[in-house]
Amino acid sequence: FDVDTAVSAADSAFALEVWAGAPSGSCTQGASGSYGYFLAPYLQGGTLGDFTIENNAVTFTLSNSTTKDGNAWGVGPYNVILDSEGNPSPLLVPVSSTLALRPMIVEVAPPEPQCGARPLLDPTDPALTSVVGTPDGSNGLLVSFAASPTGTDPWWIDFGDGTWDYAEGGGTISHTYAAAGTYAWSAFRGTSTKTGSLTVTP
Repeated sequence: FDVDTAVSAADSAFALEVWAGAPSGSCTQGASGSYGYFLAPYLQGGTLGDFTIENNAVTFTLSNSTTKDGNAWGVGPYNVILDSEGNPSPLLVPVSSTLALRPMIVEVAPPEPQCGARPLLDPTDPALTSVVGTPDGSNGLLVSFAASPTGTDPWWIDFGDGTWDYAEGGGTISHTYAAAGTYAWSAFRGTSTKTGSLTVTP
C-alpha cells in the first residue's frame, strides 16, 4: 500500500463500535449486562500515524476525528442487545441522525472478527416482512434466501456460520454452507431485522 500526501482522512467517514468488559464486581455485571458498549456512528477526518508492521499485521492510529450529523446507522449491523424475548438483536430503536455518542451496558458479546466492511442501509427502505431460506434439491448445503417484500432495495444477511453477503439490487442471495448443521441467520433491510434458523444436510 502507498502512504502519500494524497491520502486524506477528511475524504472518508466511518463508525466506531467498542465493546468493553464490565469491571469485576461492577453493580451492572450479570443481571443488567456484561459489556460496556460505545457507539459513535459518524466520524470523519483525523491524522494517520504510528504505523507498525509485525507478524503479517499492519496497525496504525487515527487521531483527532470529529463527529458529524447525518449518520445512516439506524439500528446498526450487529446484534448488541437482547430483545423482549431474550434473543440477540440490533438496537431496538434506531439512533437519531444527530447522535454523536451512545454508551450502554449490553448483554451480548461482540461479534467474531470478519473480513470486509458490512454495509449500512438506508433507514427509509421498506422493512422486511419475511425471509425464506430454501435448500437446493440436489445440494442441501446450497441455500437460496429470498426477502419479502421483493424489490430493488439493498439488503444483507449473516448466514450464521461466520460469513455474510449483500444484495445491492435486492433479489435472492445464495450461500453454500461448508458443513451440515443448524445455523441461526439474521437478515437486514432499512432499519428492520429478521432472524431464523435452518438445518442443512449434504
